[in-house]
Amino acid sequence: MDIHFTDLSEVPLPPKEVRIRDFMVEPYPDGKRLRLTLDLTPFQKPPSCEIFVTDLLGNQVATANIIELIDPKMQLTMHLRIQELQGTFTARALIFYTESFEDITEGDQITGLPARQIVDQKDVTFQIED
Repeated sequence: MDIHFTDLSEVPLPPKEVRIRDFMVEPYPDGKRLRLTLDLTPFQKPPSCEIFVTDLLGNQVATANIIELIDPKMQLTMHLRIQELQGTFTARALIFYTESFEDITEGDQITGLPARQIVDQKDVTFQIED
């Protein structure tokens, strides 16, 4: 049984047409956590998402992977894995689909890793002040 919580007034899009409508990052007052909001176009097939946060030097300070999103609108909290909790950071959201299990098998043998097709991405730069 499939349960979908999408707005029925909008037409779900095929994988190649799924886009990020909005991606927002809001640091919590403690400077150690981030509230992220992601809003996608409605989809026919659930996409996956990778979100990562980097500091000004490009060092990764947080990451999240969401496999097959259920809802096109979501919020999550990320914890920063750094000691220096101030400065300029960039969060990137990648929306992608992977090949199905049937596409990477021959008989009962796996022939390779599933390829990932990125359909959209968005970057947000933000500041954390002391």
